[in-house]
Amino acid sequence: MTLMVSVHSDLGVVNMDGADWIKNEREEHVPKHGYTEDHDDEWNSHGELAQAAGYLIGEVVAFPHHWDDTFCASYPAAWDPSHKEKFDEKSDIEKLVVAGALIAAEIDRLVRLVNEGTK
Repeated sequence: MTLMVSVHSDLGVVNMDGADWIKNEREEHVPKHGYTEDHDDEWNSHGELAQAAGYLIGEVVAFPHHWDDTFCASYPAAWDPSHKEKFDEKSDIEKLVVAGALIAAEIDRLVRLVNEGTK
């Protein structure tokens, strides 16, 4: 059974499941933020996309339950701190959606490396 969430948008009420939310977020990376494949390859070559996803997941799972901070990934040091502030303002669902999209971006980056024969 898939949980569908109704979202109010310019198109009216749209029913989406989690995979749809993540797919839509991932598709916004280029037009909304300018995060192209070349950008990801150049600026996130040390796992920063996965690290940021881990940070967001930790924000949802660990901190509300007062788990040890060592469980969680830290925010990527090389990234703009203003992005962290935006992440922190998001709801738990939004954080998980962004984390899913970041994981997809990291998978895409690693697949490109495999296809290029460099990984």
